[in-house]
Amino acid sequence: MEVKYGVLDFNNNVLGSSGTILYNIGDYLQFLTIKFLLDRLGVSKEDICEISMPELLEYDGEELILPLNYSIFDEHFMKDGKFALPAKITPVFLACTLQTFGLNGEKLLEDKDNVAYLKRFEPIGCRDEYTKDVLTRFGILSYLTGCLTATLPLRTTNKAKKVFFVDAPYLLKKHIPSELLKDCEFMTQQYYFSSDYFSSPKKIFEFVKKQYERYAEEGALMVTSRLHVASPCMAMGIPVILAKDKIDYRFAWLDKYIPLYSYEEYDKIDWNPASIDYEAEKELLILVALKRLKDVHCTAGIEEVDRYYQERNRGKYENFYRVALENTYLLDEFAKRNWVGKEKVEYAFWGATSATEKIYRYICEKYPNAKLVKIIDTYQDVVFHGIRSEKPEVLTAEDSFDTIVNGVGASNAAYQLFHEIHKSEDKYCLMGNVFLSEQDRKA
Repeated sequence: MEVKYGVLDFNNNVLGSSGTILYNIGDYLQFLTIKFLLDRLGVSKEDICEISMPELLEYDGEELILPLNYSIFDEHFMKDGKFALPAKITPVFLACTLQTFGLNGEKLLEDKDNVAYLKRFEPIGCRDEYTKDVLTRFGILSYLTGCLTATLPLRTTNKAKKVFFVDAPYLLKKHIPSELLKDCEFMTQQYYFSSDYFSSPKKIFEFVKKQYERYAEEGALMVTSRLHVASPCMAMGIPVILAKDKIDYRFAWLDKYIPLYSYEEYDKIDWNPASIDYEAEKELLILVALKRLKDVHCTAGIEEVDRYYQERNRGKYENFYRVALENTYLLDEFAKRNWVGKEKVEYAFWGATSATEKIYRYICEKYPNAKLVKIIDTYQDVVFHGIRSEKPEVLTAEDSFDTIVNGVGASNAAYQLFHEIHKSEDKYCLMGNVFLSEQDRKA
Protein backbone atom coordinates (compact mmCIF):
# COMPACT_ATOMS: atom_id res chain seq x y z
CA MET A 1 0.00 0.00 0.00
CA GLU A 2 1.29 3.47 -0.94
CA VAL A 3 2.24 5.60 2.07
CA LYS A 4 0.21 8.81 2.44
CA TYR A 5 1.50 11.96 4.11
CA GLY A 6 -0.35 14.84 5.72
CA VAL A 7 0.51 18.54 5.53
CA LEU A 8 -1.16 21.01 7.87
CA ASP A 9 -2.59 24.45 7.20
CA PHE A 10 -4.63 26.91 9.24
CA ASN A 11 -7.43 27.13 6.65
CA ASN A 12 -10.94 28.05 7.75
CA ASN A 13 -10.15 29.64 11.09
CA VAL A 14 -12.86 31.84 12.58
CA LEU A 15 -12.60 35.35 11.20
CA GLY A 16 -13.02 38.42 13.35
CA SER A 17 -16.09 40.62 13.04
CA SER A 18 -14.09 42.71 10.55
CA GLY A 19 -13.99 39.69 8.22
CA THR A 20 -10.22 39.25 8.61
CA ILE A 21 -7.77 37.20 10.65
CA LEU A 22 -4.17 37.98 11.55
CA TYR A 23 -1.49 35.43 10.61
CA ASN A 24 2.25 35.32 11.06
CA ILE A 25 3.30 33.97 7.67
CA GLY A 26 6.33 32.32 9.24
CA ASP A 27 3.95 29.63 10.52
CA TYR A 28 2.91 28.87 6.97
CA LEU A 29 6.55 28.68 5.92
CA GLN A 30 6.95 25.78 8.35
CA PHE A 31 4.23 23.90 6.46
CA LEU A 32 5.87 24.75 3.13
CA THR A 33 9.14 23.35 4.49
CA ILE A 34 7.39 20.03 5.09
CA LYS A 35 6.28 20.08 1.45
CA PHE A 36 9.90 20.71 0.44
CA LEU A 37 11.03 17.64 2.39
CA LEU A 38 8.27 15.47 0.93
CA ASP A 39 9.34 16.59 -2.53
CA ARG A 40 12.93 15.57 -1.69
CA LEU A 41 11.53 12.20 -0.60
CA GLY A 42 9.83 11.82 -3.98
CA VAL A 43 6.29 11.82 -2.62
CA SER A 44 3.76 12.56 -5.36
CA LYS A 45 1.07 15.20 -4.93
CA GLU A 46 -1.54 12.42 -5.04
CA ASP A 47 -0.03 10.97 -1.86
CA ILE A 48 -0.19 14.23 0.08
CA CYS A 49 -3.30 15.18 2.04
CA GLU A 50 -3.68 18.79 3.18
CA ILE A 51 -5.51 19.01 6.50
CA SER A 52 -6.94 22.12 8.11
CA MET A 53 -5.71 22.34 11.70
CA PRO A 54 -9.18 23.15 13.11
CA GLU A 55 -10.44 19.92 11.50
CA LEU A 56 -7.49 17.75 12.53
CA LEU A 57 -9.08 16.04 15.54
CA GLU A 58 -12.07 15.02 13.40
CA TYR A 59 -9.98 13.49 10.62
CA ASP A 60 -11.29 10.08 9.49
CA GLY A 61 -9.73 9.52 6.06
CA GLU A 62 -6.87 7.36 4.89
CA GLU A 63 -4.03 6.49 7.25
CA LEU A 64 -1.46 9.29 7.21
CA ILE A 65 2.06 9.99 8.35
CA LEU A 66 1.97 13.57 9.67
CA PRO A 67 5.36 15.38 9.84
CA LEU A 68 5.34 18.03 12.57
CA ASN A 69 7.68 20.99 13.01
CA TYR A 70 5.40 22.98 15.26
CA SER A 71 4.44 23.27 18.92
CA ILE A 72 4.26 19.80 20.47
CA PHE A 73 1.21 20.71 22.54
CA ASP A 74 -0.64 22.85 20.03
CA GLU A 75 -4.31 23.21 20.97
CA HIS A 76 -5.31 21.54 17.69
CA PHE A 77 -3.58 18.32 18.81
CA MET A 78 -5.15 18.24 22.27
CA LYS A 79 -8.44 17.65 24.06
CA ASP A 80 -8.84 18.18 27.80
CA GLY A 81 -5.08 18.54 28.17
CA LYS A 82 -4.25 15.25 26.44
CA PHE A 83 -3.11 14.26 22.96
CA ALA A 84 -6.18 13.43 20.89
CA LEU A 85 -4.88 12.92 17.35
CA PRO A 86 -6.97 10.30 15.51
CA ALA A 87 -5.65 6.73 15.36
CA LYS A 88 -5.32 7.04 11.57
CA ILE A 89 -2.65 9.72 12.01
CA THR A 90 0.93 8.77 12.86
CA PRO A 91 2.82 11.91 13.93
CA VAL A 92 6.52 12.37 13.23
CA PHE A 93 7.93 15.00 15.57
CA LEU A 94 10.74 16.35 13.41
CA ALA A 95 11.61 19.77 14.85
CA CYS A 96 9.12 20.77 17.50
CA THR A 97 9.04 23.22 20.38
CA LEU A 98 7.49 22.70 23.76
CA GLN A 99 5.94 25.99 24.71
CA THR A 100 3.90 28.75 23.17
CA PHE A 101 2.32 31.73 24.93
CA GLY A 102 0.23 30.72 27.92
CA LEU A 103 0.84 26.99 27.38
CA ASN A 104 2.95 25.29 30.03
CA GLY A 105 4.45 22.28 28.29
CA GLU A 106 6.22 21.12 31.44
CA LYS A 107 2.89 21.01 33.27
CA LEU A 108 1.29 18.94 30.50
CA LEU A 109 4.17 16.48 30.72
CA GLU A 110 3.17 15.73 34.30
CA ASP A 111 0.31 13.80 32.71
CA LYS A 112 1.57 10.23 32.25
CA ASP A 113 -0.64 9.75 29.18
CA ASN A 114 1.10 12.63 27.39
CA VAL A 115 4.53 11.25 28.22
CA ALA A 116 3.46 7.79 27.05
CA TYR A 117 2.17 9.25 23.77
CA LEU A 118 5.46 11.00 23.03
CA LYS A 119 7.46 7.90 23.97
CA ARG A 120 5.28 5.94 21.57
CA PHE A 121 6.54 8.11 18.70
CA GLU A 122 10.09 8.86 19.88
CA PRO A 123 12.65 10.00 19.01
CA ILE A 124 11.37 13.56 19.23
CA GLY A 125 13.20 16.17 17.16
CA CYS A 126 13.45 19.38 19.19
CA ARG A 127 13.83 22.80 17.63
CA ASP A 128 15.44 24.35 20.73
CA GLU A 129 17.53 23.31 23.72
CA TYR A 130 14.83 24.06 26.26
CA THR A 131 12.49 21.54 24.63
CA LYS A 132 15.16 18.84 24.46
CA ASP A 133 16.19 19.36 28.07
CA VAL A 134 12.63 19.08 29.38
CA LEU A 135 11.70 16.03 27.29
CA THR A 136 14.91 14.29 28.31
CA ARG A 137 14.10 14.95 31.95
CA PHE A 138 10.81 13.11 31.45
CA GLY A 139 12.60 10.12 29.94
CA ILE A 140 11.66 10.84 26.31
CA LEU A 141 14.31 10.15 23.66
CA SER A 142 15.01 13.54 22.07
CA TYR A 143 17.57 15.27 19.91
CA LEU A 144 18.28 18.89 18.96
CA THR A 145 17.46 19.67 15.32
CA GLY A 146 17.18 23.44 15.02
CA CYS A 147 14.40 24.74 12.80
CA LEU A 148 13.64 22.84 9.60
CA THR A 149 13.48 26.13 7.69
CA ALA A 150 17.29 26.11 8.00
CA THR A 151 17.28 23.27 5.45
CA LEU A 152 15.73 25.29 2.62
CA PRO A 153 17.85 25.46 -0.58
CA LEU A 154 20.30 28.19 -1.57
CA ARG A 155 19.00 30.93 -3.83
CA THR A 156 20.31 31.11 -7.38
CA THR A 157 20.90 34.87 -7.62
CA ASN A 158 23.88 36.88 -6.38
CA LYS A 159 22.77 40.27 -7.70
CA ALA A 160 20.39 41.26 -4.87
CA LYS A 161 20.84 44.83 -3.61
CA LYS A 162 17.97 45.65 -1.26
CA VAL A 163 18.11 45.77 2.54
CA PHE A 164 14.96 44.36 4.15
CA PHE A 165 14.02 45.35 7.69
CA VAL A 166 11.44 42.71 8.58
CA ASP A 167 9.86 43.36 11.97
CA ALA A 168 13.09 45.00 13.07
CA PRO A 169 12.98 46.36 16.66
CA TYR A 170 12.13 50.01 17.04
CA LEU A 171 14.98 50.47 19.53
CA LEU A 172 17.40 49.54 16.74
CA LYS A 173 16.66 52.79 14.92
CA LYS A 174 19.47 54.98 16.27
CA HIS A 175 22.10 52.31 15.52
CA ILE A 176 21.34 51.78 11.81
CA PRO A 177 24.03 53.17 9.46
CA SER A 178 22.57 55.81 7.19
CA GLU A 179 23.84 54.12 4.02
CA LEU A 180 21.63 51.08 4.71
CA LEU A 181 18.55 53.27 4.51
CA LYS A 182 19.19 54.33 0.90
CA ASP A 183 17.78 51.21 -0.75
CA CYS A 184 15.76 49.46 1.90
CA GLU A 185 12.23 48.42 2.70
CA PHE A 186 10.42 48.02 6.01
CA MET A 187 8.21 44.94 6.09
CA THR A 188 6.28 42.71 8.46
CA GLN A 189 5.55 39.00 8.80
CA GLN A 190 2.05 39.65 10.13
CA TYR A 191 -0.80 40.08 7.65
CA TYR A 192 -4.56 40.30 7.88
CA PHE A 193 -6.23 37.87 5.49
CA SER A 194 -9.86 38.06 4.40
CA SER A 195 -12.26 35.20 3.76
CA ASP A 196 -11.22 35.22 0.08
CA TYR A 197 -7.96 33.56 1.06
CA PHE A 198 -9.74 30.61 2.64
CA SER A 199 -11.60 29.52 -0.48
CA SER A 200 -8.52 27.40 -1.22
CA PRO A 201 -5.58 26.48 1.03
CA LYS A 202 -3.28 27.21 -1.89
CA LYS A 203 -4.01 30.95 -1.82
CA ILE A 204 -2.19 31.71 1.42
CA PHE A 205 0.55 29.22 0.59
CA GLU A 206 1.12 31.07 -2.70
CA PHE A 207 1.17 34.42 -0.90
CA VAL A 208 3.77 33.16 1.56
CA LYS A 209 5.84 31.50 -1.16
CA LYS A 210 5.98 34.73 -3.19
CA GLN A 211 7.02 36.71 -0.13
CA TYR A 212 10.01 34.48 0.56
CA GLU A 213 10.87 34.32 -3.14
CA ARG A 214 11.07 38.08 -3.06
CA TYR A 215 13.47 37.94 -0.12
CA ALA A 216 15.62 35.52 -2.13
CA GLU A 217 15.57 37.58 -5.33
CA GLU A 218 16.08 41.05 -3.84
CA GLY A 219 17.59 40.68 -0.36
CA ALA A 220 21.21 41.79 0.03
CA LEU A 221 20.73 41.93 3.81
CA MET A 222 17.94 40.88 6.17
CA VAL A 223 17.57 42.68 9.49
CA THR A 224 14.92 41.00 11.60
CA SER A 225 13.73 39.87 15.02
CA ARG A 226 11.81 36.94 13.51
CA LEU A 227 13.05 33.36 13.73
CA HIS A 228 11.23 32.41 10.53
CA VAL A 229 12.91 35.20 8.63
CA ALA A 230 16.42 34.72 10.01
CA SER A 231 16.50 30.93 9.62
CA PRO A 232 15.16 30.51 6.06
CA CYS A 233 17.02 33.55 4.72
CA MET A 234 20.24 32.26 6.22
CA ALA A 235 19.55 28.93 4.49
CA MET A 236 18.99 30.73 1.19
CA GLY A 237 22.41 32.37 1.47
CA ILE A 238 21.24 35.87 2.43
CA PRO A 239 23.32 37.72 5.06
CA VAL A 240 21.22 38.06 8.23
CA ILE A 241 21.27 40.28 11.30
CA LEU A 242 19.11 38.93 14.13
CA ALA A 243 18.26 41.73 16.56
CA LYS A 244 15.64 41.29 19.27
CA ASP A 245 15.17 43.36 22.40
CA LYS A 246 15.04 40.21 24.54
CA ILE A 247 16.30 36.88 23.19
CA ASP A 248 14.15 33.92 24.26
CA TYR A 249 14.59 30.14 24.24
CA ARG A 250 13.35 29.65 20.66
CA PHE A 251 16.68 30.91 19.32
CA ALA A 252 18.85 28.48 21.31
CA TRP A 253 20.32 26.77 18.25
CA LEU A 254 20.56 29.65 15.76
CA ASP A 255 23.70 30.90 17.50
CA LYS A 256 25.39 27.93 15.81
CA TYR A 257 25.41 30.11 12.70
CA ILE A 258 25.00 33.83 13.46
CA PRO A 259 25.33 36.31 16.35
CA LEU A 260 22.12 37.06 18.26
CA TYR A 261 21.93 40.69 19.32
CA SER A 262 19.81 41.69 22.31
CA TYR A 263 18.99 45.31 23.16
CA GLU A 264 22.15 45.77 25.22
CA GLU A 265 24.28 44.89 22.19
CA TYR A 266 22.67 46.91 19.42
CA ASP A 267 25.69 49.23 19.42
CA LYS A 268 27.97 46.24 18.69
CA ILE A 269 26.17 44.96 15.58
CA ASP A 270 28.27 44.02 12.56
CA TRP A 271 26.27 45.71 9.79
CA ASN A 272 28.19 43.94 7.04
CA PRO A 273 27.77 40.22 7.86
CA ALA A 274 28.70 37.44 5.47
CA SER A 275 26.34 34.78 4.22
CA ILE A 276 26.67 31.38 5.92
CA ASP A 277 27.92 28.34 4.02
CA TYR A 278 26.78 25.07 5.62
CA GLU A 279 25.57 23.07 2.62
CA ALA A 280 27.23 19.80 3.69
CA GLU A 281 25.73 20.05 7.17
CA LYS A 282 22.38 21.06 5.69
CA GLU A 283 22.35 17.84 3.67
CA LEU A 284 22.89 15.84 6.87
CA LEU A 285 19.93 17.58 8.52
CA ILE A 286 17.75 16.83 5.50
CA LEU A 287 18.77 13.18 5.21
CA VAL A 288 18.05 12.48 8.88
CA ALA A 289 14.61 14.06 8.52
CA LEU A 290 13.91 12.00 5.40
CA LYS A 291 14.87 8.79 7.19
CA ARG A 292 12.35 9.61 9.91
CA LEU A 293 9.66 10.23 7.32
CA LYS A 294 10.28 6.72 6.04
CA ASP A 295 10.49 5.20 9.51
CA VAL A 296 9.01 7.13 12.44
CA HIS A 297 11.29 5.43 14.97
CA CYS A 298 14.50 5.66 12.96
CA THR A 299 17.41 6.87 15.08
CA ALA A 300 20.08 6.77 12.37
CA GLY A 301 21.98 10.07 12.36
CA ILE A 302 20.13 11.73 15.24
CA GLU A 303 23.17 11.68 17.53
CA GLU A 304 25.25 13.30 14.80
CA VAL A 305 22.65 16.03 14.27
CA ASP A 306 22.34 16.61 18.01
CA ARG A 307 26.12 16.82 18.39
CA TYR A 308 26.31 19.23 15.46
CA TYR A 309 24.09 21.72 17.29
CA GLN A 310 25.49 21.05 20.74
CA GLU A 311 29.06 21.72 19.59
CA ARG A 312 28.92 25.46 19.37
CA ASN A 313 30.42 28.36 21.27
CA ARG A 314 27.50 29.38 23.44
CA GLY A 315 29.38 32.05 25.36
CA LYS A 316 26.91 34.71 26.46
CA TYR A 317 24.03 32.66 25.04
CA GLU A 318 24.49 29.77 27.44
CA ASN A 319 21.42 30.51 29.54
CA PHE A 320 19.22 32.65 27.33
CA TYR A 321 17.03 29.71 26.36
CA ARG A 322 15.67 29.81 29.90
CA VAL A 323 13.93 33.07 29.04
CA ALA A 324 10.23 32.36 28.59
CA LEU A 325 8.25 33.49 25.60
CA GLU A 326 5.67 35.28 27.73
CA ASN A 327 6.14 39.02 28.09
CA THR A 328 4.60 39.22 31.56
CA TYR A 329 7.88 40.70 32.79
CA LEU A 330 6.96 43.86 30.87
CA LEU A 331 3.65 44.03 32.72
CA ASP A 332 5.42 43.47 36.04
CA GLU A 333 7.87 46.29 35.31
CA PHE A 334 4.98 48.59 34.39
CA ALA A 335 2.99 47.62 37.49
CA LYS A 336 5.99 48.15 39.74
CA ARG A 337 6.26 51.72 38.48
CA ASN A 338 2.58 52.58 38.34
CA TRP A 339 0.38 50.16 40.35
CA VAL A 340 2.25 48.86 43.35
CA GLY A 341 1.45 50.81 46.50
CA LYS A 342 -1.79 52.30 45.17
CA GLU A 343 -5.13 51.40 46.74
CA LYS A 344 -6.94 51.20 43.40
CA VAL A 345 -6.03 51.46 39.72
CA GLU A 346 -8.08 51.02 36.57
CA TYR A 347 -6.93 49.62 33.27
CA ALA A 348 -8.04 48.77 29.74
CA PHE A 349 -6.98 45.94 27.43
CA TRP A 350 -6.20 46.64 23.80
CA GLY A 351 -6.59 43.33 22.01
CA ALA A 352 -9.13 40.65 22.99
CA THR A 353 -7.48 37.26 22.38
CA SER A 354 -7.01 33.97 24.20
CA ALA A 355 -3.74 35.40 25.52
CA THR A 356 -5.66 38.38 26.94
CA GLU A 357 -7.66 36.01 29.11
CA LYS A 358 -4.45 34.58 30.55
CA ILE A 359 -3.06 38.06 31.21
CA TYR A 360 -6.37 39.04 32.85
CA ARG A 361 -6.11 36.09 35.24
CA TYR A 362 -2.49 36.96 35.92
CA ILE A 363 -3.44 40.52 36.86
CA CYS A 364 -6.35 39.38 39.05
CA GLU A 365 -4.03 37.11 41.01
CA LYS A 366 -0.98 39.34 41.28
CA TYR A 367 -2.52 42.83 41.26
CA PRO A 368 -5.92 42.66 42.99
CA ASN A 369 -5.97 46.46 43.27
CA ALA A 370 -6.29 46.71 39.46
CA LYS A 371 -9.76 46.78 37.90
CA LEU A 372 -10.53 46.19 34.21
CA VAL A 373 -12.79 48.98 32.91
CA LYS A 374 -12.49 48.97 29.10
CA ILE A 375 -11.77 46.68 26.15
CA ILE A 376 -10.27 47.98 22.91
CA ASP A 377 -10.17 45.94 19.73
CA THR A 378 -9.73 47.12 16.16
CA TYR A 379 -11.07 44.10 14.30
CA GLN A 380 -13.58 42.44 16.61
CA ASP A 381 -16.82 43.28 18.36
CA VAL A 382 -16.63 41.17 21.51
CA VAL A 383 -17.72 41.09 25.13
CA PHE A 384 -14.88 40.36 27.55
CA HIS A 385 -15.84 39.77 31.19
CA GLY A 386 -19.01 41.78 30.74
CA ILE A 387 -17.35 44.69 28.90
CA ARG A 388 -18.14 45.31 25.24
CA SER A 389 -15.19 46.22 23.08
CA GLU A 390 -14.69 49.68 21.54
CA LYS A 391 -12.46 50.95 18.77
CA PRO A 392 -9.07 52.58 19.50
CA GLU A 393 -10.44 55.97 18.48
CA VAL A 394 -12.09 56.33 21.90
CA LEU A 395 -8.70 56.52 23.61
CA THR A 396 -7.33 59.95 24.55
CA ALA A 397 -4.24 61.35 26.20
CA GLU A 398 -6.37 62.32 29.20
CA ASP A 399 -7.72 58.84 29.99
CA SER A 400 -7.60 58.15 33.73
CA PHE A 401 -7.07 54.41 33.19
CA ASP A 402 -3.91 52.68 31.98
CA THR A 403 -3.93 50.69 28.74
CA ILE A 404 -2.37 47.23 28.54
CA VAL A 405 -1.70 46.42 24.90
CA ASN A 406 -1.49 42.72 24.04
CA GLY A 407 0.07 41.25 20.90
CA VAL A 408 2.48 42.48 18.26
CA GLY A 409 -0.08 43.90 15.84
CA ALA A 410 -1.90 45.83 18.54
CA SER A 411 1.34 47.06 20.12
CA ASN A 412 2.56 48.57 16.85
CA ALA A 413 -0.80 50.22 16.16
CA ALA A 414 -0.97 51.51 19.73
CA TYR A 415 2.56 52.87 19.58
CA GLN A 416 1.68 54.96 16.53
CA LEU A 417 -1.61 56.21 18.01
CA PHE A 418 -0.22 57.08 21.43
CA HIS A 419 2.60 59.08 19.89
CA GLU A 420 0.14 60.93 17.66
CA ILE A 421 -2.06 61.92 20.61
CA HIS A 422 0.96 62.51 22.92
CA LYS A 423 -0.14 60.00 25.51
CA SER A 424 2.22 59.75 28.48
CA GLU A 425 4.37 56.61 28.48
CA ASP A 426 3.45 55.90 32.10
CA LYS A 427 -0.18 55.40 31.01
CA TYR A 428 0.31 52.38 28.76
CA CYS A 429 2.20 49.08 28.59
CA LEU A 430 3.10 47.51 25.24
CA MET A 431 3.42 43.75 25.74
CA GLY A 432 4.23 43.03 22.11
CA ASN A 433 7.44 43.99 20.34
CA VAL A 434 7.34 47.31 18.52
CA PHE A 435 8.88 47.34 15.06
CA LEU A 436 10.32 49.90 12.71
CA SER A 437 8.08 51.12 9.91
CA GLU A 438 8.44 53.27 6.82
CA GLN A 439 7.27 56.20 8.92
CA ASP A 440 10.35 55.85 11.13
CA ARG A 441 12.70 56.22 8.18
CA LYS A 442 11.13 59.55 7.36
CA ALA A 443 11.20 60.77 10.95
